Amino acid sequence: MILPKGIYKKVNVICRNYLWHGSADSNSPGKVAWMNVCKPKKEGGLGLLNLKLWNVAAMGKHVWMIATKKDNVWVRWVHLVYIRDKNWWDYSPKVSDSWYWKAICQVKDFMKSYISSQQLVAMPKYSIKQAYGRMSTGFEKLHWCNAVWGRLNIPKHRFITWLAMLETLNTKEKLMKIGVTPDNWCLVCGTDVESHSHLFFRCEYSKQCWSDVAVWLGIHTSHYDLVSLIKWTHRKKLSRFKKCVIYCSILSTVYHVWCERNNALWNGQIRVPGTVCKNINFVYIIELATFSLGMSTLVTTVRFPTCMRGSVGGLWSLCVWISGRLFP
Repeated sequence: MILPKGIYKKVNVICRNYLWHGSADSNSPGKVAWMNVCKPKKEGGLGLLNLKLWNVAAMGKHVWMIATKKDNVWVRWVHLVYIRDKNWWDYSPKVSDSWYWKAICQVKDFMKSYISSQQLVAMPKYSIKQAYGRMSTGFEKLHWCNAVWGRLNIPKHRFITWLAMLETLNTKEKLMKIGVTPDNWCLVCGTDVESHSHLFFRCEYSKQCWSDVAVWLGIHTSHYDLVSLIKWTHRKKLSRFKKCVIYCSILSTVYHVWCERNNALWNGQIRVPGTVCKNINFVYIIELATFSLGMSTLVTTVRFPTCMRGSVGGLWSLCVWISGRLFP
């Protein structure tokens, strides 16, 4: 069935409003275009369903049935009345043909950009999911996506970091451009324009947070932007679990810096970097790992030795056991 444009537009509006505002009736715009939200995660989106594209993929079954000449009354009737002796893949409808038949031909022409005639005919059974997957890809794959959507990362940290990677958070630089705020000075340090690069890396507050986290993890890097920091971590000769821990710490730092910025905006308060970094410590990493194992109560029932808290050696020694359980 071909959905009318008004139907899937209304559904998209409801989904978009709920994602960004938690209500189906909001008229405020979202932070990321819906087309980009529907991209696969590996291409910078959230992997949500593109209803229009899914409808095309569903209608593609008619195209497949005609191409493979399935033995049913409707296919035989189509070949007898419309196609006759013509090549279906190169067929064009007449002006006088029905609107539904023209719509099927439009679907066929759209699919030609993603699936060849030989690939379509070779399908033993048509899969809407497979067809949708072919048509929804084609954008550039981004190297940071696996780090952001790693399974050790907390969902709210993933989401805020995803917005930070796309530079769509409501920084004062952005708010001033749309006339929401009269100035664009950083709410945390007040010394420079509050852009994404300044807030998360060039601000003295965030610099101190990154410095404390780097010392705690035992890493040394001169990369001070999200893209290059994630790329640097990916290229390091570390175990997969150690990289997951570093990615987790990066996302947590971004999230907590953003929270402190909002705390300064709404409450006029900022915690010292040392207090913030205590939320990105060894127990936090253990909690994430044990949560993935279904043992989230471990961190509340077991008191780790003082010598192992905040200790880089203690961190990796205990993580060896966890990594063996997570990645056998």
